[in-house]
Amino acid sequence: MRLLIADDHPIVLEGLEALLRSAGHTIVHRCSNGEQVLQALATNRPEILVLDVQMPGRTGIEILRQVKAEAHPIRVVLLSSSINNAQALEAVRLGADGLMLKEAMAQDLLDCLEAVGAGGQWIDPAAARLALSAVVNLAASPPNETSSLTPRETEIVRAISRGQSNKEVARELQISEGTVKMHLHRIYEKLNVRNRTELSAIARDQGLI
Repeated sequence: MRLLIADDHPIVLEGLEALLRSAGHTIVHRCSNGEQVLQALATNRPEILVLDVQMPGRTGIEILRQVKAEAHPIRVVLLSSSINNAQALEAVRLGADGLMLKEAMAQDLLDCLEAVGAGGQWIDPAAARLALSAVVNLAASPPNETSSLTPRETEIVRAISRGQSNKEVARELQISEGTVKMHLHRIYEKLNVRNRTELSAIARDQGLI
């Protein structure tokens, strides 16, 4: 199968490529961050993306969300060494074709790719338990704190949580810096936070990133 692989740790990326090539797969491109993945998709034709969940630029989950929203035929397998409950639930909710923890055996990843390549889904049992735990916690917890945010405010929360400055957010969303500051003021009031660190923590807890 034709694979595009992405991980921000060079040693992991090298090992992943060696494993997959030895199993007969073709690596059409290697990326070290999410932005490179999106750029590579325009010039390469992989059948499956194998993405680290946590990457600079765009996370694996953000790329999964975009691919599924665009109804792209590419299938997506997510890898993680430290996925949390909310991230596992979001990956399953978005329709990840594969979800693997890096602590799994190499053969498990190969089996996952075989299943995904054949049109199936492969969710690591440990990751599935995390997702189930998130569902249980949501059922027992108060309503989502971020449910009051408008779509634009949610976009800004995600951008800020990726570490973008007000200027970068304004450029990406094609609005003024003053408008970004106005939205942030309202977001802080709605979520009862005082700074970007607290905002990012809530975004992670609520599965927005």
